[in-house]
Amino acid sequence: MNPLSPIEIAFALSALIAATIGIAFFKARRDWQRRSARLEDELESSRSSMDEVVSSMNDAQLRIRTIADSIPILISYVDQDHRFQFNNKTYEEWFGVEPGAFIGMRMDEAIGEEAYNSILDRVQAALRGEEQAFENEMLNRTLGPRHIQARYVPDFDEQGAVRGFYS
Repeated sequence: MNPLSPIEIAFALSALIAATIGIAFFKARRDWQRRSARLEDELESSRSSMDEVVSSMNDAQLRIRTIADSIPILISYVDQDHRFQFNNKTYEEWFGVEPGAFIGMRMDEAIGEEAYNSILDRVQAALRGEEQAFENEMLNRTLGPRHIQARYVPDFDEQGAVRGFYS
């Protein structure tokens, strides 16, 4: 048997290296396709779970809104900037406004300066974290003077800071 020439050895080694690279590439491509398929399945599962959570939250929000709207008392949430973030249907009827009209509106703008000033000390106390329960005469712009009983319950975040209050 004749010994291989340097060119033949180089050619054989090149073929061996090319075959090894081809096999490695094929395996890497197959692994990538498997991982990609698994990640797509996980992503679809996550989307499905997220859709279920969103649907559940929407259902809960609708239930809370329905309950709040069916109770014949004024229910609201006011943030640190004295802006309404929630109010029920009774609130809208009592003040004669369209649904959602108070959302984002400052209390003084929504209920009137005189009514706001009559409860301002209580609002400020609630926003300092002090629960308030009181009775007051309050001017309603459409109904005139009204006697109210109110309770302001502070809403605290995880660090103990007051975010707003429920009334």
